[in-house]
Amino acid sequence: MAILYIFVKPGAKSNSFGFDQEAELWIRIAAPAVENKANEACNHYLAELLGIKKGDVHLVKAKTCRIKGFEIDLSEEKLEESLLFLRSY
Repeated sequence: MAILYIFVKPGAKSNSFGFDQEAELWIRIAAPAVENKANEACNHYLAELLGIKKGDVHLVKAKTCRIKGFEIDLSEEKLEESLLFLRSY
């Protein structure tokens, strides 16, 4: 298992992702930050991006902050491979 920290912006026009100058992943989520909707949508979107089941992604840190920690049911090496693949887009 690995922990991945991500900057999340809820209430966007559509779901999207990218990387900042330090090669850190950020995600924009269309769901509003109301009643945990954005967190749930982020879990689903992150699982989709990484090509894993949505049950393999768990929000574990900062449920009410924009920088969130997700526990990913992948090895550190597999997670890094997936992130390198996403950076190539």
